[in-house]
Amino acid sequence: NEKGEEVGKPGLLFLDEAPAMNPHVAIVLNRLLESDDARRTLVCPDWEGGKVIRSHSKFRIIFAGNNIGRGANTAAESMHTAQTDALDLSLSARIGATFEFGYDRNVEKAILTEKIGDDKVVDKLLNFRNAIRDFIRQGKLQTPLSTGSLIQIADLFLIFKSPHRAIYYACMA
Repeated sequence: NEKGEEVGKPGLLFLDEAPAMNPHVAIVLNRLLESDDARRTLVCPDWEGGKVIRSHSKFRIIFAGNNIGRGANTAAESMHTAQTDALDLSLSARIGATFEFGYDRNVEKAILTEKIGDDKVVDKLLNFRNAIRDFIRQGKLQTPLSTGSLIQIADLFLIFKSPHRAIYYACMA
C-alpha cells in the first residue's frame, strides 16, 4: 500500500524462454534482483509518474529456458534446445538456483504407446529418436528432437498411418 506495508498474497513471475528476452527487460529484472531485501523495489519511469512499487516479501521470479541461461555451446547442450541466446552474465549471477532436466525416455515410450497403440510402430519411432539423439551427441546434428516433437510425430502417424510420413511432416516440412 502507499504506506509501504506488505499487503495481499505473494506472487510469482514466470518467465518462459528467458534467454531470449529483450535486453531492456533483462536490465529491469537485474535491478530487481540486485538487492538482498526480500521485498523487491521497482521505480517506474518519470513518464509513469516515478511511482515506487514494492513486492511482497514472498514474491518469486522463475526463469525457464532450455540452456541454463548460457546458450547452447556444445552438441550435448543442443540436444535440448536450438536456442543459442544467453542471459546477460550479471543477470545470470543473480539467479539463486538452477535445475537441469533431460528427456525421460520411459515417459516418451509411454506417451507413444498410449497414442499409437502399435508396439512395432512405437519401436520404430523410439529407434528414430535414439538415432537422432546419438547424431546430436556426436555433433552431426544440432536441431533437438524434443518430447513435444515425438508427440507431434505420433499425432501425425494417426493421420497418415505411416511413421515415415509422420516423421517427414513433423521434422522436414
